[in-house]
Amino acid sequence: MSTTTVTAPRVEVARGTRLVEVVVPVHNERRVLARSVHRLHAYLTRTFPYGFRTTIAGNVGTDKTWQIAAKLTRELPHVRAVRLEEKDRAPRRPAPPSGPRWARPAMWGVLALAAVLYTWALGRNGYANDYYSAAVWSGTQSWKAFFFGALDSGSYITVDKPPLALWVMGLSARIFGFGTWSMLLPQAAAGVAAVALVHSAVRRALDGPHAHVAALIAALVMTLTPITVAINRDNNPDTLLVLLLVAAAWLCLEAVHGGRTRPLLGAALLVGLAFNTKMLQAYLVLPAFAGVYLLAAPGRPARRIGR
Repeated sequence: MSTTTVTAPRVEVARGTRLVEVVVPVHNERRVLARSVHRLHAYLTRTFPYGFRTTIAGNVGTDKTWQIAAKLTRELPHVRAVRLEEKDRAPRRPAPPSGPRWARPAMWGVLALAAVLYTWALGRNGYANDYYSAAVWSGTQSWKAFFFGALDSGSYITVDKPPLALWVMGLSARIFGFGTWSMLLPQAAAGVAAVALVHSAVRRALDGPHAHVAALIAALVMTLTPITVAINRDNNPDTLLVLLLVAAAWLCLEAVHGGRTRPLLGAALLVGLAFNTKMLQAYLVLPAFAGVYLLAAPGRPARRIGR
């Protein structure tokens, strides 16, 4: 990012004393900038016990903010202006601290437990739900049947769900050959990935020493929930549906914490993909997502509603 700087005369500070820099971010502040900086400078000059410097910084916009800032550097001592040629971006949310030593091995232990539970003796399940197995097999015989999620390779009739989950299993079956493991292993992998996302979401959402404990408990509860184990060993579309919605929740939390639009758009995209997995069940999470964002996201209410 390129910058332009107008610097005031150097602040003379005796050795051993403190110099405090006050940064004033600006963007199209023509009406209030001069008055605000004069007031700030007068207050610091009158009351502040240390040496100081005021920096006017930011993408100054399309009005005369930059000219006013440059003029202030000539009028007032200890004032400088820094112009960023690109629009400022919201800072990325810092990654959470690494946590105690046991946190990462415990997380990998839970993921390993999930992998064992979801894959142990997976071959005993045979073709699981024959209804969807037929569609996966048809997808290995015909790309048209693959695209539409047809029950037969002649694409006479489709299954009763959108085909996204069938595409994942169908691609695996095309690569490794149609069979129990090639069809059900992607399901198990999606289940393990959902557990990892739950752990990450909880850990990033909470602060303090208990964040890792809460994340571990959340991941363990999801791993051991009986219906989760059962569905991740089957070829129903619910496994991919859960993964997509958990990922959407992760992005929604990032949008709430960071105030950025891109994670919110990513969450919307994932909910759309979830709709193409099991239709209206994907929309069950939307009231919760909207409520959390409207109540907890930064910015004015009108801006939150607009997003």
